[in-house]
Amino acid sequence: MTDAGVSDEQRAVLDVLVGRVLDGLSPFVNAIDLRKVAPGADRDAKKAFVASLVPELATLSEGGGDQFLTPTLKGLLASNHAGLVAVWIQALLQFLRQKYEDEGAFVRYTWKELKEKLSLGGAHPTDEKLGRAITIIRTAGLENGSCTLATDDRYFWGRPVDIEDLIDIQYPAQLIALRERQAETLQRQAEAAAAASRAANASIVQARGGGPSVLDLLDTVDYVGKQSPELRIVIGADISELERALRTELWKAAMLLCGSVLEAVLLDALCRNTAVASSYNNKRRFPDDWGIADLLDAAAGEGLISATAKQAGIAVKDHRDLIHPQRQVRDGVVVDGDTAGAMTHLLKLVVRDLASSSADGRLDAYTKK
Repeated sequence: MTDAGVSDEQRAVLDVLVGRVLDGLSPFVNAIDLRKVAPGADRDAKKAFVASLVPELATLSEGGGDQFLTPTLKGLLASNHAGLVAVWIQALLQFLRQKYEDEGAFVRYTWKELKEKLSLGGAHPTDEKLGRAITIIRTAGLENGSCTLATDDRYFWGRPVDIEDLIDIQYPAQLIALRERQAETLQRQAEAAAAASRAANASIVQARGGGPSVLDLLDTVDYVGKQSPELRIVIGADISELERALRTELWKAAMLLCGSVLEAVLLDALCRNTAVASSYNNKRRFPDDWGIADLLDAAAGEGLISATAKQAGIAVKDHRDLIHPQRQVRDGVVVDGDTAGAMTHLLKLVVRDLASSSADGRLDAYTKK
C-alpha cells in the first residue's frame, strides 16, 4: 500500500530510510548519504529534494554538525516497503487490542511479550526481526515512552495514552487518520486556550481600571505554533502568567518568565529551518545545546530581528541570568517593578520584530531557504 501522492523519486529516497528500519538499524540517516540517491543536477538541487520530504514524510534533526532524517508514519507507508511495514503495524495493533482486552489497566508491555505473542503471518518474531519493531512502535505512536532493561525482557514500552482509540484501529490508513485528527484537535485546543487566556486576562485588566499590561503579546505571537501547537500553548501560558506576576508584584517571577517567553518565540522562528539556524554555531547542537545568545545571533543574522531588538534580547537574557541567588547577591541586582517592567518592554521589542518578519514574508523566506 504505497501513497499515490508520492513521486517515484521520493519513494526511492524513502526506500533507503525505511530499509534501515526493516533491517533493524538506526532510523537516522545522514542527509548527505540520502543525497547520493536523490535526483538533481547539482548539490543544491539534491539538498532541496531531500528537504522536500520534511515534515510530512520525514523529520529532520541535527547532531554533531550533521543533519539526519527519520521517516514519519506516512513515510514508512509510502515506500516500496509499505506492505511489510503494514504487516508489522497491523500485528502490533492486534497485540495491543488483545492485551487491552485481557488487562485493560496494563502499564507497559515488554520485548518478551511481543516475542511470545506477536503474530506475523501465524509465526512469532525472532529477536533479530523484533528489532524492526522498535522504530515502528515509536513512529506510529504505539507507546508512551520506552526503556532498555538489564533482563531477558531487554526492552519495554509504556501503555499508549490513547489506547482506547487504538483498540478500534485495525489498518495503517486508519491509524494515519487518527493521528491527523489528534493533531487537528491539539491545534484547536491551542487556539481555544489562547482565546480563553486573552479573555480572562482582559477582564482582569478591565477590573483593575487598566494600566500596564503584556496581554497585547498574546495577539502579537498569534503567528507562533505553525509547526508546534504545543509550543503555542506554552508561550500563551507563560505570557498570561507574566501578566499575573506583574499585577501581583512578583518581580523575580516576572523576570524569569520574560526569559522563558523570549527563548520560546526565538525557537519557534528558528526551528522552521534547522539547517540554516544550526550553521550559526556548529560547535553546539541546535536547538538542545543553544542558549538565548545563540538564538539571538541566528535570528539577527537572518534578518528576523533588528540589531536593536537583538540588544534588547541580550539585556533580557543577562537580567534573567543575574537573578540566580549567588549572582544577585554578588552583583547587587535590583529586583523590583522598574527592572521587571523594563525587561517586559525589551521583550516586546523582540516579539514585535519577529511578528513583523512573519507579516512581511521574511519568516517564510527563511523557512524555504
